[in-house]
Amino acid sequence: MNKIVVYRTTTKPKGSGHRLAQALNAPSCASGILPKNTGFDEPITIVNYGYSAIPQWLSMMDEYEVINHWDAIRLSVDKRLTFQALNDNDVPCLEYTVSKDTAQSWCDDGYHVIARTEVAASKGKGIVVVEPYTSVPEAELYTAWYDKTDEHRVHVFRGEVIAVQQKVPMHEDYLEEKNFTYNDDICNYHNGWIFASKHSHPDMFRYDKKIGTVAINATKALGLDYCGVDVLSIWTGTGKCKEAVVCESNTAPALGTPFVLEAYTKAILESIK
Repeated sequence: MNKIVVYRTTTKPKGSGHRLAQALNAPSCASGILPKNTGFDEPITIVNYGYSAIPQWLSMMDEYEVINHWDAIRLSVDKRLTFQALNDNDVPCLEYTVSKDTAQSWCDDGYHVIARTEVAASKGKGIVVVEPYTSVPEAELYTAWYDKTDEHRVHVFRGEVIAVQQKVPMHEDYLEEKNFTYNDDICNYHNGWIFASKHSHPDMFRYDKKIGTVAINATKALGLDYCGVDVLSIWTGTGKCKEAVVCESNTAPALGTPFVLEAYTKAILESIK
């Protein structure tokens, strides 16, 4: 088996990249330097955790494979490039535009618009919800409002779904403890929402293979080996999934949930030569 190295933006012992390295029993490294006891003459597998920069030491390696190439991550980080790649490969995604005039026409027709002042941000940063019949601000990307029923994060590794989570509201006690307030427009952690599993929330969780297929096709279209794909879906009153679209790709997905970390660890280890 090749020696594994987790390549991430920092080698500080913090966050999901560190958890992944620990679970793989592997050292982690940044662009400038390989970890100790990793030779340039031995084959290694570089598990790239969300880093778009080419390693400075790469030219010195004799033999290596990369899981999640930096070029693919660069494509995935920029949401404009992401949506373009999805469109080019016929993967359903949010309707988008980089034209302020087009976005304004959506607003003038009575629709909400999501303006993104930053295309490489996370955790809801740079998102502005524009009300119908109001002025659209300057932004780098605009997406049309999608009246979703559910939102899932589908974890894909080399063409297979390895874990699924569904976004659900936090328990009220936890919401009060954190001093958060619910926001149904931007559903992230600080607005009172979490990704949960079927095991933890059996009464709220539902899933359809259509959602998984969209996530698998999105991962392929972006040239990624693995990804946490955020998929929005619309369901009928009788519990059938009508359609699903990609909202976002996550090349450094959160691995704080044990079953998700275990799924990635197992998939990576089984894939290595």
